[in-house]
Amino acid sequence: MGDLTIRKVRTGSGSIAVQVVRYIKRKCIVVRHIGSAKTDNELTALWQEAEIIKEQISAQLSLFPNIEEKPILHAE
Repeated sequence: MGDLTIRKVRTGSGSIAVQVVRYIKRKCIVVRHIGSAKTDNELTALWQEAEIIKEQISAQLSLFPNIEEKPILHAE
């Protein structure tokens, strides 16, 4: 799995959205949308919250392991 990253995205309304994302095979997967900010103070607060959430998510183990091996067939 890709590493978690925090990004800022300009919304259609002119706000700045803060998201915790993961990039997998050049595709951006939004793990958590933190919120949208209109001022620098709001943006700073959302970024700090995103840092905390990113650490919490990173500390959790995946429920489903990433298994990409093909099953081995045994001939009897």
